[in-house]
Amino acid sequence: MKRLISSHLAHELAVMFALQSLMACSSDETPVNGDHGPPGAILEVDPSQIGASSGGATHSGGRSASGGSLASGGGDQVAGANSGGAPGAHGGAFTRGGASAGGSPGLTSLGEPCESDADCDAPLRCHLDFQDYVGHKQCTLPCADSATCQAALSDSFCIGARICVRPCSSALDCPTKTECISAAWCQRGGPGSGIEYCSGVALSCAARSPDDCLSGLGCTDQSRCSGLSTSCSVLQSSTRCTLQQGCTWNYTSSRCSGVPSSCSSKTNQVGCGNLEGCSWSESCTGTPTACRSIASNALCELQLGCIWVQ
Repeated sequence: MKRLISSHLAHELAVMFALQSLMACSSDETPVNGDHGPPGAILEVDPSQIGASSGGATHSGGRSASGGSLASGGGDQVAGANSGGAPGAHGGAFTRGGASAGGSPGLTSLGEPCESDADCDAPLRCHLDFQDYVGHKQCTLPCADSATCQAALSDSFCIGARICVRPCSSALDCPTKTECISAAWCQRGGPGSGIEYCSGVALSCAARSPDDCLSGLGCTDQSRCSGLSTSCSVLQSSTRCTLQQGCTWNYTSSRCSGVPSSCSSKTNQVGCGNLEGCSWSESCTGTPTACRSIASNALCELQLGCIWVQ
């Protein structure tokens, strides 16, 4: 009998405690379906919601089951898009198939490798260039200027081949089988890309002869004629006088007169060597364009040390 009374008393105390807890919470905001309320409160929970609430699943009102708001700005996440919340990490850019709601237009499949138009998200087309292989078999759009590209695709620009390209600062910004070249856009090429590319190591400018200095891209011929050409008046023979450009020998007085040409006026080694007092110095300076950054077959063959391969 004592055990029955104790059990009945414990049950009544539990009911009273529950009513007091519910009355204490009645002035607060009504809990969102799935919220477990303040710690210690007794609240009937739908078992089907337990699994959904773990991990912060979202419910009506845009709140998470844990009682906090979404990090993306409070919007419910639907199919991975930010609806009403803050834009994604890239502001909607570089996302295939469209942009996140509230963000800037996405680049879709711009710059991705393709074999036909079917591999590209509309309105992009699979660009083909069997001559120079610039943007060859990559999803792109024709353009007249960068404004044309940006009107259709955010964060893109127009290159000399008249196609829109995807900008990059490193290989991490580029799709598979493409590289971030020195022109700062993602170009298809390199081993495994299926596209011919320029390979090798370009010969340094300093190691090039004067004739080879301007071959390819990146080097500048700084060879020049320097010194001070010998004055005509000090040339005591007809031979030396006549060889010095600008001087004239007077056979009557046996004297040389005139104004000799300046050393700096000579742009080649032969002309410089014919002026007494002048000397020719060879110099090829600059940094040659890396082979892998050259998109054209013709330009690749001009760059010493580079070869066009597949």
